Amino acid sequence: MNILDKLRGRTEEQKKIIVWAIVIVFGILLFNFYLKAAVEKIKKEGIEDIGSQMQFPDIEKMINDMPNPGDIKSLPSGTLPFLKENP
Repeated sequence: MNILDKLRGRTEEQKKIIVWAIVIVFGILLFNFYLKAAVEKIKKEGIEDIGSQMQFPDIEKMINDMPNPGDIKSLPSGTLPFLKENP
């Protein structure tokens, strides 16, 4: 209870500084654990396997399947209802 009494005697600004200091220290500790886990996973599985787990080929396929901006007029009518056709 002695710690609580010391905190009660401080100004609001000092209390905020103490809380933010605790939050920052806690955040640094969590980030440290995250980095250690990431490094351990990379060592365990190898750097080559990480790209295949993120499914980059699927993203490339989606990008390649997108229509070019010049092909908008060749799309079937009703595909882009918000565009008005030019007479």
